[in-house]
Amino acid sequence: MPNDEYPLTRSDQEGKIRLDQDEKMRTIGRLASGVAHDFNNILTSILGNAEIVKNIINGLPENDMPNNLMLENIKTLIVEHIEEIMTAGDRAADLTNQLLTYSRSKKLKFEAMSADEEILAMHRMITRVMRENINIRFDTNGARKFIQGDKTQFMQVMLNLVTNARDAMPNGGNLTISTADVDLTEEDSSKIPNSKIGKFIKISVEDDGEGIDSKNLQNIFEPFYTSKKQGQGTGLGLATTQAIISQHHGFINVTTTIGEGTCFDLYFPSFEVKESTSSSVCKSDNAEKLNGNYKVLLIEDDVAISNVIQRVLVRDGCKLFIFTNAEEALEFYRQNTEKIDIIISDYMTPGKITGYELIEQIIQGNSEQKVLLMSGYLELEVQNDINHFDIPFIAKPYKLNQLIHCMKEILGD
Repeated sequence: MPNDEYPLTRSDQEGKIRLDQDEKMRTIGRLASGVAHDFNNILTSILGNAEIVKNIINGLPENDMPNNLMLENIKTLIVEHIEEIMTAGDRAADLTNQLLTYSRSKKLKFEAMSADEEILAMHRMITRVMRENINIRFDTNGARKFIQGDKTQFMQVMLNLVTNARDAMPNGGNLTISTADVDLTEEDSSKIPNSKIGKFIKISVEDDGEGIDSKNLQNIFEPFYTSKKQGQGTGLGLATTQAIISQHHGFINVTTTIGEGTCFDLYFPSFEVKESTSSSVCKSDNAEKLNGNYKVLLIEDDVAISNVIQRVLVRDGCKLFIFTNAEEALEFYRQNTEKIDIIISDYMTPGKITGYELIEQIIQGNSEQKVLLMSGYLELEVQNDINHFDIPFIAKPYKLNQLIHCMKEILGD
């Protein structure tokens, strides 16, 4: 065993580097394989349903007008398959969000929140996830302080853990969720892997199920690693959970005994003062329509996306000026400033300037100009740019209702 007296030789060090590299490649390989598997399933559903819709439409008689009953049946069939396509799209978006969270690239909305209140608010949701033969006990009076967290991601963590607990108790059992204010000393921290000293809120999710064997325990936080049966889990749940907790500057500890159960202890830094943060991110799933005939400058290099946006905005009476290149769009804008009600631009566009730089230049010259930035990239650089000018922002993938809702808010429509 190497120590200060007997340091690692160069050969030992090279061997350790190779082992670390092999482990990284295995993790990346499992991640790539899992992503490919899940996305191929999603694409199969989308392509299959799209083909069925195409066949239904192509099968309509060219000359004879179908009667009302036939039209109603055709409409019902088409709507069913389109809903399947949209469901598959939502699955793809959820998978992407989990991957972004795992890679720590997803933008989080931090605000002061009470862990006790958030868990109690999830009472009904957690109860629905459980089976009838599982007893649930909430002991959530222990945490008096607040944590700075993203409520959506916090909920995701809790649902991941209670779902795992349910699956570990196929014959029923007991689930306990508890909270406590804790002040970890150096001695306490030495007993918990990857921990640190300080004041925390500890959230414990404990079951009396099957427990986790040592072989699986050392791999449970790896992406796409799962000990569940085929079709019962993606293997992203605990990897995502650990990534979210790390983004909240916390850590997680697991204790387990085969045949007796498992306890996940989550530690989030706690705060005395309740604080809040603002966000310019647009969100809404309500059906929306624009009420005005607006002039829209759209900068989007993906033709499929610009075509969809054009169809829905033209439906609502808008006139669009579409560019794939930010430089050309900027030149057009300078010649037609008074004609443009709102600029919608992708963050990253081809050419000498990006969509963000285009909007930055326009805002600096005309602070009253209405703008909306959109992007599928959510790295720290993008977040900082958005926050710098407090630019209204919508993340891809988004639904058309969300886009319209953003525009209505920005335009005061």
